[in-house]
Amino acid sequence: MISQPLKFSVLCLLILSVMQGTPRAEGLSWRTLSKEVEKEITLSEERTSRVFGQIEKERSALLEEIATLEKRAGALRSEVEGLKSEFEALRKNEEEFRKDLSEQQGEVAEIHRQILSWQDDFAGLFDRNPLVMYHGGLKDLRDRLNEPDYVVTMEDIRSLAEALFTEITLGGLVEKVELPIYGDDGQERNVTALRVGTFCIFALSSDDVRLVRLGPGNSFLLSGYPLPAEISRTVKNFLDKNGGPVPVDITGKKAYENVYEATGNRLVEWFKSGGVVMWPLLLIALICASIFIERVWFYRKQKPLGEEAWTRIMDAVRSGKWDRCYEICKGLGFSPAARIVGNIVSAYSAYFLSNPTRAEVPRVEDIVDEALFKETGRLNRFLSTLTTMASVAPLLGLLGTVCGIIETFQVITVVGTGNPRYLSAGISEALVTTQFGLMIAVPVIVAHHFLERWADRLTTEAEEKSSQVCGILTEWEQREKGSWAK
Repeated sequence: MISQPLKFSVLCLLILSVMQGTPRAEGLSWRTLSKEVEKEITLSEERTSRVFGQIEKERSALLEEIATLEKRAGALRSEVEGLKSEFEALRKNEEEFRKDLSEQQGEVAEIHRQILSWQDDFAGLFDRNPLVMYHGGLKDLRDRLNEPDYVVTMEDIRSLAEALFTEITLGGLVEKVELPIYGDDGQERNVTALRVGTFCIFALSSDDVRLVRLGPGNSFLLSGYPLPAEISRTVKNFLDKNGGPVPVDITGKKAYENVYEATGNRLVEWFKSGGVVMWPLLLIALICASIFIERVWFYRKQKPLGEEAWTRIMDAVRSGKWDRCYEICKGLGFSPAARIVGNIVSAYSAYFLSNPTRAEVPRVEDIVDEALFKETGRLNRFLSTLTTMASVAPLLGLLGTVCGIIETFQVITVVGTGNPRYLSAGISEALVTTQFGLMIAVPVIVAHHFLERWADRLTTEAEEKSSQVCGILTEWEQREKGSWAK
């Protein structure tokens, strides 16, 4: 419904519009005009009613839409809350899964370390019984296991389990097989062989019977020497009679390795196991050996003075024949005592010849001490170097021990203590360097004592002879001073 003020306003507007838009007619009556106005009012009311109806309809639609949107917003808010709860639950599950994953990764790492340690043991299985790779197609697996960075898979573990059962089966069999074996001439030939369990393999020929060993590249090699005749007959009788006793190597090839392994290779491997510290130790050993050889060669050339030569020297000294004495000593240059006496006489006579007035003649003891100092330095040459080397060698060995222990702890940090083979390198370095250092120091100390005693004997003789010459020169000098005073 339209209110009265609104009706009045609309009526006024309609009258004004009719008065402006409708031409005035002189004879138009108010009744006709009133009807037209009422008609316009009616039309305006209808239009207004329609507009308000439309507005009301749109308002109702908007209210319904707002209610729908509010309802949808409530549903979305509920959905968001649900998603938040689900997210929190998923986050908690993720944390639990991460924790479980971390624990499982630790277990996997431990399993991997165990597999690495078992891998060496399984690889040793093939070394103990080279025929395993011809039973079950395990040659490729053997090659893979020898690769340092290869990771064992479940398929490999199953194959290794089959290899273990094959090992058990083969361990109870004695069979005749054909194997490609390299002979002494380096040529590969198919040779009839007798495999006795997993202990050993005998290669048969018309002449002799030999053991077979595994060489480089998984090849079979004949041993260097035939087996004794009795063992050869036993093996051949076993094949001829299809049974009977047969010899076996219960040491697992250790006896063969001890007999046929080259000593040079063992020495090289022993040296390499000591690490870099072995090189300075080897240099010290070579230096000490060179000094010892040089000193022995030098001392062997030094001879003691004979009685006859010493008598001639003393006669020349007593008579003041300095040139004659020097010539005799020069001819006996192989003797340290002769060289010292010659130097004493030469120096003393030079002082007298350069001082004809007999003034400022040095003391005889000073001349003797100077000559002894020069000759003693020559006799004791390099002996102090031997003492130093004997002290340095054990210290270098101790340094290698410390380095080896550090390496061992580093290996323990990385792979743990599950497999002692990983620790062997550090332990070998720790022990071998100390061993080598002591092997150098002990002989060097003994050699130094031997050379020092040798030098002391020569020095003692030289000091004894020089003291006798010193006494004669002192007496001779006293006589000369008495003659000068007169």
